[in-house]
Amino acid sequence: MDAGLKPEKLNLEARTPEAKEIFKYWLRCFEAYLDSSETSILGPRKLHLLHAQVSHRISTTLEKATTYEEAVEILRKRFVKHINKVHARHLFSTCRQRSGETLDGFVEKLTVLARDCDHQDVTGEIRMNLHIRDDFMSGIRSTYIWHQLHLAGSGPT
Repeated sequence: MDAGLKPEKLNLEARTPEAKEIFKYWLRCFEAYLDSSETSILGPRKLHLLHAQVSHRISTTLEKATTYEEAVEILRKRFVKHINKVHARHLFSTCRQRSGETLDGFVEKLTVLARDCDHQDVTGEIRMNLHIRDDFMSGIRSTYIWHQLHLAGSGPT
């Protein structure tokens, strides 16, 4: 196997804003590493290599997996969450540049957040309704509704 393709250990929290993108990138790198072997890596060895490339916290979630495919599916369920469009739009519309963050970094962060907003071609009336919804969400001052909005962002819609 090509040591230059060996990815760093996956040590990631599922609630990290960029968890989905980081996990997908890590998995592509890990699979490229496996594919770089001169001989096929099959069965338990593939699963053992996966365990060796994740943190101890992530490895414990994979204990029930008996195959590499099952382990990858467990990881996908953990890191690739269904997108709540309302929460995604809220995150996008309330995103602000952080102190010390470059303009390029801020634009990149906005681009990542925009991908989850489910943009599509719409009529003028639909666009107006979307603007009303977005402004409504960004203008809410109720603590209870804010709490519910953030809870809704952590699960499916």
